[in-house]
This record gives sequence, structure tokens and C-alpha cells, in this order.
Amino acid sequence: MRVTNSMYYRNIFGKSNSDISQQLFNVNKQIASTSKIQYAQDDVRIFSETMRLDNEITVLSQSKKSSESGYKISNQTDVILNDFEDSLDRMKTLLVQSASASQNDASMDAVAKELRSIEVHLKNLANTSINGQYLFSGSAIDTKPIASDGTYKGNDNALNAFTGSGVVQQYNISGSELFLGEELAQKKEISTNIVNYSLTAKYPELKGENIDAKDEIITSASTIRDLMGDTDDIIDANNAKHHFYVRGTLSDGVAFNKQISMKDDESVDELLSQIGEAYGNTPDLTVVNVKLNSYGQIVIEDKLKGSSKLDFHMVGATDLDYIGFPAVDKADIMNASAYHVAELGKIENLISGESNFGKIMNGTSSAVYPNLHIKNFVQSDFTPANEFENKLVSAEFSMSAPVALGETLSLGIDNGDGTVSTITQAFNIDAATTYNDLKTQIENTGNFSVTVSGDTITLNTTSKGIAKGVAIGSNLTSDNVAVTTSTITSNKTILSDMQNIFYDDTSFSKDGSKLTSNVPQIVKDTNAFATASTKLFEVADITQNNAGTLGGTSLKLSGVSVQGTAFDAQIDLKSTANGGSTFSLDGGVTNYTIFNMENPRTAIDADDMTYQQLMDVMNMVTTSQLPVLPNHAASYDSAIESSNQYAKTYLTYDGKIEFKDMNSTDTHADIALHDANSGNFSTLGAPSVMAFNANNAITTRDPKTDFFKSIDEAIRAVEEHKVYPDGTTGSPRSIGIQEAMQVIDDLNVHVSRIHAKVGAQSNALDVSIQRTEMLQISSITLRSSVIDTDVAESQLMLSQLKLNYEAMLSTVGKISQLSLVNYL
Repeated sequence: MRVTNSMYYRNIFGKSNSDISQQLFNVNKQIASTSKIQYAQDDVRIFSETMRLDNEITVLSQSKKSSESGYKISNQTDVILNDFEDSLDRMKTLLVQSASASQNDASMDAVAKELRSIEVHLKNLANTSINGQYLFSGSAIDTKPIASDGTYKGNDNALNAFTGSGVVQQYNISGSELFLGEELAQKKEISTNIVNYSLTAKYPELKGENIDAKDEIITSASTIRDLMGDTDDIIDANNAKHHFYVRGTLSDGVAFNKQISMKDDESVDELLSQIGEAYGNTPDLTVVNVKLNSYGQIVIEDKLKGSSKLDFHMVGATDLDYIGFPAVDKADIMNASAYHVAELGKIENLISGESNFGKIMNGTSSAVYPNLHIKNFVQSDFTPANEFENKLVSAEFSMSAPVALGETLSLGIDNGDGTVSTITQAFNIDAATTYNDLKTQIENTGNFSVTVSGDTITLNTTSKGIAKGVAIGSNLTSDNVAVTTSTITSNKTILSDMQNIFYDDTSFSKDGSKLTSNVPQIVKDTNAFATASTKLFEVADITQNNAGTLGGTSLKLSGVSVQGTAFDAQIDLKSTANGGSTFSLDGGVTNYTIFNMENPRTAIDADDMTYQQLMDVMNMVTTSQLPVLPNHAASYDSAIESSNQYAKTYLTYDGKIEFKDMNSTDTHADIALHDANSGNFSTLGAPSVMAFNANNAITTRDPKTDFFKSIDEAIRAVEEHKVYPDGTTGSPRSIGIQEAMQVIDDLNVHVSRIHAKVGAQSNALDVSIQRTEMLQISSITLRSSVIDTDVAESQLMLSQLKLNYEAMLSTVGKISQLSLVNYL
């Protein structure tokens, strides 16, 4: 076969030229683009590896940015909490100063002012924002977390920084955790609020001594006779005539009633031991610590950490006339032979006694049984349920003619507490001026606001006090003394502290348009506050009555409607097998079905009834909006809807039932809600399975934190100059300055724990940022090694390819010059 030039060129030069040219092109392209490939088809392995690394670098970049953003928030939170702790330290210092005996009223007022300024500062810190986003609102970053009254408005959601694929790190602290959090290591502590003095020291004649009386605080070594008193100097060591009626709640939510009977010569320490036994103390196990503080007040500390259910109430009763059987002991409400104003075993039997021991000794008691000494250990300003009377709303009178010089007008204002305020106004110059003077005098009583129009004077009651009526007398020659009055049913004022014998059958506290209970509804299993959807079964003590169920329990709902009409309702919780739950306002003649919300609509089972359903009933009754048809679901729903136009009943953030009148800033309504068994110590009765409003021991320490409420209570103690809890002065349930110091310490511990958590979050975010930066560098380096061109290597390869190409051209040139002659 003949080898031609074209064959030679095609087989030798063409292919080599094409290969070398492509290699030169690729190397030049890599040098120009600094990348090994331009398209996926250039090298699939390099392309896929580069895409993976690009994605990883992008994720790391996002992670770093998210971590840096979260770190800024966390770091700022750290700074704010430093300020919180400094402010709480300052508050503690001021409280210590105010508790000093050297402080006078003026200096305590000055301390209170500074404390209020610190409170304002703390609220401002709580409302700190960055770039318009509030730090402590949870995920509701546009919502101001703390309102002016200290309540929390945010949520409890966490904000998380993206720190890696599928990995997040929380960077915020919600106000719910900071201001309303829970300290699981904290033990609840409660205390009575009446200072107990030795009555035998105050009345030394009871010891047969002729010495000066003195105020001596009861100690654990004091005798029961020292605590409860006597009318002679004889110590009765035979008769257990001193009776103590104890009601309380254990750590696990189980309620109990116990009557403790003791003799004159037994000690207070023995009484404390028996109180401990009521809570379950045994020689081998202590579940609560029971002791006296330096003011003779009973302090009970729960040994179980993290529970907020502990509760206590006690009333003491001694029949000072009792000398032993067969005489009747009127202080023993379990004695069937004793006089009873209520059922056997009911605490109401003690209202015939006298709570003022001084009146007993002076012989000035007006009680039915003046020598039946009733001693309260807890005092509140709650009024008992079902105690109502007519209260004056307004009074109007007119002058038929102008008054004359020297004439007088007198008003006798019945204050409703057994006293009458008498106001006398002399008319000296002109009627207009004198009427205004009269207006000022009347308003200074605090019971009325006054308007004057011509010769007509109108008095309207205010929330400052109660007035039952107005009587007018005068020597005005032309006064028709006509009085037009308007009255409304209202809660009755009890003239003595006998109201404090009642535990939970008490009326809700009133504040303008609101009525609020004081017992938080707490879920037994979780210690969390109940919500509208929580079942009563989850909160109630179901060990009582029909153990294991709420079926058979009755709740008493009494009070005054928003229209001013008294009501007395009963809520019967029944199982579905027994017809389901109902409520009645006429003793069971007409029973209204409490419907479930599922289909079919039937009467709700007692164990399925929720707080929302209970509050619906309360709202209907208190607004007088009852179902037209007692057993009709649509009628029931319509009544609920109608009642909501008049008022709302709901659970507050801290688990308390609150009623709000939607049409009045000073509601006429009154509500009391309690177990029908309340106050029953008989063997036929059982403790209340639920409590809603109670004259119970004050809480001095609690696992649950309510930051600004605690701050306010501490400051109010200083404002009232109240060094220790004292139910007889100021706000009865104030914890006092000394207990407030412990509260501030507990808040500081709580904030410190949260602060430590914030520090840990900040450290975790800082570590994440550093780790991400390192990984970014590593990934970028690895990506560079995968796809980036090594310029030096490419230049060397380019040089080699050039030499190869030139060598090939030289070879081809020489060979192409050869002819057939060269082969011969």
C-alpha cells in the first residue's frame, strides 16, 4: 500500500495536533479561570465534590450569621441581668435598713420611695429592646413584656439560633421563665399572721401574781393556758378544754380537717407536734417542719421541694366556764350536748363566742357566750359567704326655701360598722358657700361623693366605705327634710374578727369592676397553674367523699348579681351514670344541665368538667342570664353568650378565678364559691375537695416565682411600716419587711440561676461561632484543593505542552521533507 502525505498528516500530525491543542486549551482555560473545570461534563467527580462543599460553606455561613445574631441578644440579656442582680442587692440593703428599730416614719417613707424607683427601673430593664425587638417577650418580640401593673404580656416560647445542620441553640430567656418561672429546689413556707402574746403575762392575776402586766411573746415552751387564757388562777390539768380546729392541704394536694384538744398544762410545742402529725409527720418521717417564729406565729415549711400546694388555717376555742363532765363544753363543736347555731361539727358554731380576750376579762363582751374565747391565728379582710344586707347607693334631699342666718343642718351617716358620723353645718353668710362647706364635710367621711344643684344635695356612695343610711335633722324653718334613697344588696360588714373563723367559704376580693379569688388552682401532677381547659378532676382532692371521682361533690355559689340581686346556687357534680352535672338556684327544684361541648350534647360527667364550664356557670348566675330551657343545649349556649355581654369570668395568669363586670367600674356583684362540706369537722363530713378563696396562712416562700408581684409586696410592707406579718394593721395579708428580705433573696437566687443559663447560652453560641469559622476555613480550603487551579503546576504543564507541540511540529516538518528517494 502506498503511504501518501495526506495519510501521514492525518494519522501522525492530525491526531497529535488535536490532542496537544486540546490540552493547551484546557491548561490555558484553567489558568485564566483559576478553576479546574467550567462545566459538569468537564469532570463529574470534581463537579459533585465542589457542589457538596459549596452547600456546606453556605450552611456554615448561615449558621455563623444566626449564631452571631443570637449571641448579640444573649450577650445583651447577660448585661441586663447583671443590672437586675445589682438592683435586687440594693433592694435587700434598703429592706435591711427599714427593718432597723432606729428607723422613724419619715426615713421609712424615704426608703419606700427609693424602692419604688428601683421597681420602675426593673420594669424598664424588663422592657429592654434591641432594634425594636423586646428581649423578654418570648417569640412575641413586638409585644412589650411587662405592663404598668407588673403583669407579663409575652409568651413562653424560645428563640433558637441555627448552629448547624439540624442543630439549634436557644439564645433568649422568655419573661415567662424569668418573671414567672419555677424553682424546683425551693420549698414552700407559710405562716400565720397574728402575733401571739402570753395572756397570763398580760393578765398576771391568772397566775395569782400581783405584778405589772407585760407583753410577752408566746414561745414553744409556753403552755396552752398561756396561749388561750383563763378566768382564774387555777390550772386545770384534767380537762382537754382547749380545742384547735385545723384545716390544711398536704404537699400532694390532699386536704384534711383535724380537731386537736389539749389541757392547760400542755405546751405549745406539743400543739406544734400535733399539727405536724396532721400533715403526716411520724417519729421516723418529717414531711413538714412546724415551728414558731420570734412573734409567736406558726410557720410551716414543706419538706418536699417544688410543690406549691401546702396550706393551713387554724382557730382555737376555749370554754372558760367549762369545769369538766357533765358540764357542757361549748368550745367543742363535736359535742352533741353543746349549744349549736349550725349543724354538729360545723365551724359556724363558734360565732357565739368572743374573740377579744380583753373584753372577757373586763366583763364587757356582748357575745352570746362571753366566756367562750375564740382565738384566730390567721386574719384576712374577707367576708363570709351569704352575709348580705342593704347598702345605701345614694340619698337626695332638697331645701324648700333658702336657709336663714344661724340655722343649722345635721346629718347622721350610718357607716355600717356600728358607728354613726354626725355632721353639723351652720349657715352663716349665704346658702351657696355653706352648701359647699357641707359638701366638703360629707366627702371627708369617705363614704359619699356629693353634688349640689340649687337647693338639692345628692350623696352617692363611693368604694371607700359602706354607708347604710342617712338621717336628717335640722332647725331650719323652711326645710322639708325629704329624703329619697336608693339601696342595693351588698356584702355585709362583720363588726368583729369572728369572720376569720371561716376558711374557704369567703367572698372574693373586690377591686373596682373585678372580683378575684386568692387560691391558685394548681394541677396536682405537674404543679402547673390550671387553665380554662384544665379539668377540675386534675386539681381537686379526689381522695375525699367518693374516693377516685368528683362525682357526688357539691359546690356552693352565693353572692350578689351585677343587677344587685342576691343568689344562692348549688353546683352538683355527678357522673354520667347519675345524670351528669347540673346547677340550681332554688334548692334543686329547677336543675339546669351543664352541657359538654361534644356531640351528642349531654350533661357533662363530673370528672370531665373543665374550669371553663365552671366559670360559664358562675358567669350566667352572677349576671342573671340563665338558660330559658333548663335542659336544652342551644338555650344553654345562648345563656352563656348573653352573660358574656355583661361580664367575663376567667383564670388569671397565676391560676386564680377572676370575674369582671363589663358595664361598671364599681361592680355591685359579689361572689363566694366553696365546697358544700366546708368547715365540717364531723365524722359524717369531709374536707373541702377544692378551695377557691380562703382565709389561709400567708405564703412567705414558694417554688413559683411572681417577680413583680413579690417586689410590690415587699415595697408595700415598707410603705405600711410593717416589720413583720400582722393581720391587725394595714393590709392584713402583708408579709412584712423581715419576710420580704427573704423574698428578695429568693428572687436574687432565681435571677442568678437564669443568669447562669444565659451565660451558658452565650458560651455555647460563642463556641459555635468559633467552630463555624474553623469549619468555614477548612471547607473553603478543601474546596480550593478540589476545584481551584494550581497556577504553578499549570504553567509548568503549559511549558511542557509547548515543548511537546514544538517538537511535534519539528518532527512533522522534517518528515514531510522526505521523498521516495530517501527510502531508496
